[in-house]
Amino acid sequence: MKSKFLIVMGPSGVGKNTIMHALQGIDSRFVQIKPHMTRPLRPGETDRVFLPMETLQEMRKMDEATQINHIYGTYYSVLPKKIIKDELKAGNFPMVDYKIPFVAELAKEFPGSLFCVYILPPSFDAIVEWLSKAGRPADPQRLDEDEKEIDKLDSEYADLIDLRIMNEEGEVRKVAEQIYRSYLASLGPRRKL
Repeated sequence: MKSKFLIVMGPSGVGKNTIMHALQGIDSRFVQIKPHMTRPLRPGETDRVFLPMETLQEMRKMDEATQINHIYGTYYSVLPKKIIKDELKAGNFPMVDYKIPFVAELAKEFPGSLFCVYILPPSFDAIVEWLSKAGRPADPQRLDEDEKEIDKLDSEYADLIDLRIMNEEGEVRKVAEQIYRSYLASLGPRRKL
């Protein structure tokens, strides 16, 4: 069974990282790929890696990393391609929190090897509430951009999404289990030994 690179997308604050941690609890083959970025890490932030812009540019120039994206004043790059390819080759399930406008370029880097999931909120009021509980203020600009992104799901981004799922409060495990079942199904039938 060939594995795929799981791309988890959705608005800021919808619970992407919480869902990815739940997936790791379901199957230890899920490996979170930590994006490199130019913004210093927030206290307690462990799901990203800070690197100076010069280092990101050098990695890209050497074709060691996927594209560099500019989001909310910060430059991001997915981890080096070699790590992702090694995880795929080992039969693990690499996964990353990624922005949907950049997925088409990522698909060129990993043709036929992506499984893309879009996590929807029950409402934007729920996101504001979840961010508040996490001690993160809701950024009106991000909320506006996320709302516009959701408006494009059926048109501009329709071909990029393999699964859409709503994350209701208290349903993280259920959402993770549904993603897991859909992900495994995307890998094709299991061979009997």
